[in-house]
Amino acid sequence: MINFFKLVKSFKHAGRGIASVYKGEQNFRIHCLAGAFVLIFSVILKISTLEWVIIFFLISILLILELINTALEKVIDIIKPRVHEYAADIKDILSGAVLVSALMCAIGVLIVFIPHILELFVR
Repeated sequence: MINFFKLVKSFKHAGRGIASVYKGEQNFRIHCLAGAFVLIFSVILKISTLEWVIIFFLISILLILELINTALEKVIDIIKPRVHEYAADIKDILSGAVLVSALMCAIGVLIVFIPHILELFVR
């Protein structure tokens, strides 16, 4: 049986975590803003259902990876509060993973949007 109160409590914790990252991480806010713009342009360009799935997947992956990056960086700060060569390397690698994801998302969005944008000019 599902305990409704535990479920609500878990959603509150998750929301608090997302809010914490939103408040504390500039890149997460930038990715949220970029995602909002992409969604607005998706409506304007009237993309297909499959394209909507792709766009939601891309935005979700980037935001999830940013959340994981922030969580792991905080764990590293607890384990190695003083700057350690490996801790710095791990944080750089995590940031690199987010950067690669952001670039791939941008490319994916362009792949979806460019045919629709070109169609506006060809008419």
